[in-house]
Amino acid sequence: GLGFATVENSIFIAREMGDVAMGASLAALVGAGGEITAVRALAGPGHVIYSAIAGYYLGLAKFNPGQRGPIVVKGLLIAAFVHATYNTTAAIGSGLIAGLLDVPPLVGFLGYVLVYDGFWGLYLLRKIRRYTATFDRLRGASVETDSPEFDP
Repeated sequence: GLGFATVENSIFIAREMGDVAMGASLAALVGAGGEITAVRALAGPGHVIYSAIAGYYLGLAKFNPGQRGPIVVKGLLIAAFVHATYNTTAAIGSGLIAGLLDVPPLVGFLGYVLVYDGFWGLYLLRKIRRYTATFDRLRGASVETDSPEFDP
């Protein structure tokens, strides 16, 4: 999640700086670089959530070996869909929030990120809690847990 976000952010920032660089003053470059960097920093936590959604399904696949392939594909498709939906709706959603609340665009963007990431974070949290409760109820007492890969 964060490795992908780092690469994606670098591409977006470099592209923005390249677009501004042609004949721009140093102040214009710093302004453009600061703005796109702030926007990309706000988008970073979403990548953690998207990766966690995929990770949830990878974990689910581990405990359901008979359905492993379809579960993994489902998780990757859901994570990709959530990310693509964010990419598609971020400009419109943040513009609507900024316009409705009469706030600067960056504040509207922050509001949109909080609502979008909050929604999907709660979605994931509910799935994890529901699965944990079901696991504990059905098999929890009879299943040995794996030892950690490292000592904390």
